[in-house]
Amino acid sequence: MTTSPRSIFRERAMKQYIQRRQKDVVPHLIAAPLFLLLWVLLGLLLIALLLVLPGLHGLIGG
Repeated sequence: MTTSPRSIFRERAMKQYIQRRQKDVVPHLIAAPLFLLLWVLLGLLLIALLLVLPGLHGLIGG
């Protein structure tokens, strides 16, 4: 007579654990250094825009 080894974990508990683990996974769309670089570029773009806007305002005739 062969008996299958019993798991110490309940089947329902294991399913819930697996579902929670799958839910918590966040996809990495971009790497952290690239994310930081994009924020720095956005900041530089905003600074450049603030420096250029007064000159453009004078050219438009305002």
